[in-house]
Amino acid sequence: MKKNVFLFMFLLSCIYNAQVGIYTHDPQGVMDIKNQTGKKNGLVLPIVDDANNTLTPSGNTAVEGTLVYDQGSQCIRVKTGTGWSNCLIDQSSVSITALGSVYWVANSFSNLTEPLMQKKFSVNMYTAVFGNAADNGYITGSGYATNGLGLPTTAASVSPAKRLYKGNVLTVSGSQSSHVMINTDGKIFVTGSNTSGKLGTGNTSNINTSWKEVTLTGAATDEKAIQVQTSPNATIILTNKGYVYSAGSNTNGQTGLGITTGNTPTFTKIPTLSNVKSIWGGEDLNGSSMFTAITNDHNIYAWGYYLGAGMSSSLGNNGNKPTPIDITASFASATASSGVIKKVMIGHNGTLAMFSNGSIWASQSVNAPKSNIGLGTGTASTSELQDITSYITMDAGEKIVDFDLSDNGGVIITNHNVWIFGTDLSNRFSQIGGTSNTWIKVQSQLYDGVLQLTSVDLGYNAMLVGTDLENSNRIIVSGSNTYRQLSPSGNTNISTPTYGLY
Repeated sequence: MKKNVFLFMFLLSCIYNAQVGIYTHDPQGVMDIKNQTGKKNGLVLPIVDDANNTLTPSGNTAVEGTLVYDQGSQCIRVKTGTGWSNCLIDQSSVSITALGSVYWVANSFSNLTEPLMQKKFSVNMYTAVFGNAADNGYITGSGYATNGLGLPTTAASVSPAKRLYKGNVLTVSGSQSSHVMINTDGKIFVTGSNTSGKLGTGNTSNINTSWKEVTLTGAATDEKAIQVQTSPNATIILTNKGYVYSAGSNTNGQTGLGITTGNTPTFTKIPTLSNVKSIWGGEDLNGSSMFTAITNDHNIYAWGYYLGAGMSSSLGNNGNKPTPIDITASFASATASSGVIKKVMIGHNGTLAMFSNGSIWASQSVNAPKSNIGLGTGTASTSELQDITSYITMDAGEKIVDFDLSDNGGVIITNHNVWIFGTDLSNRFSQIGGTSNTWIKVQSQLYDGVLQLTSVDLGYNAMLVGTDLENSNRIIVSGSNTYRQLSPSGNTNISTPTYGLY
């Protein structure tokens, strides 16, 4: 397809050149074409850094009809009467012009980190944001303007989704009323509520009308951020050097700095952690949760506020855990049969973990409701991890690719389907209703056993699912739309999963 497209463009340009009669050739390959009356026409496939800055060899602004190859976006763009178009053809020969003007299309995974560590989208209680593949990686978003969009506007709600900030998104994480974004250069940008200084700006002032760049205290000059996890009162960031930095409230021990008083308003290195490969954790509204870190030698550490999430042999009694605790021993039975741990989240009354063989393990405290981890009614007889993969009945060829925890439940996605449990589900999925104590397969025309699912972000009252549809990475949305964070058509909740639309 790619060769045919460019052959077509080449032939078109040859025919065009023959018709107009006169042109001059620029040494850089830019043609300044004129017809016999002297009227200038568009440029024919010059290579430019950014279409928006295109000039003719004589220094004039490109006119309507100009066609260029935008090297920044790695695609062909055309100058129209209203400005430059989105990509016509990208590097994979996939047209995303229509997709990018109709559907939410997230940018693809980077090779800088594992895809599991990269969330190209984030939904909090009020807003949704994503790295926009159809707009050169700009962050795009919608919802309640002062709760995590960083857009200089006085409007209560922003809808449809608008361009927010220039930045090729590596990963983004949101909680309650804020978002934190890391770009592919390893720089950190924050916006929204700055409760307890969790955005690392050095103070506790909210950032409502911009995205502010922040730095890591004491980081090396070649040290770059590669992953972020947020909670209502604290944020942690992982760097390419294997160090973890935290900011926010120390009260529940979520900064991991060994203290339970005051705030840490700048990103500060957790001194007891090193050689870390990935970080996990945080919930949307409830501070009763923990952060976790997995090292390159497969040790697991946890810190924050522990409440009934199992693994008592490592975590002991409920309460603050302000210094990272080695909980590797609690995973011994799981790693013996399931391989290397890939992701673990210790939430409010439950723990979920995913392993390299694609299995999911879970735990909750003894005598705690089994519904805390989607295992039905009754109470738990053990606090240690147990394999719950069999509760997710998969078809041949299905494999678990991601999961997430929220204050109200959890979600597991396979490469083709979505499973969810918890409370307050009626806003998200009409066929489930208010509450489910067990893992339920979401019924949707989109989850047809063919569509490839890649990642998920479960917010307090909404959910985003990433797909690999013709390399377009369309985002599926469902849930509360009170602040128009998921749809441009009013504020009706989206109870049947659908593609995010402009």
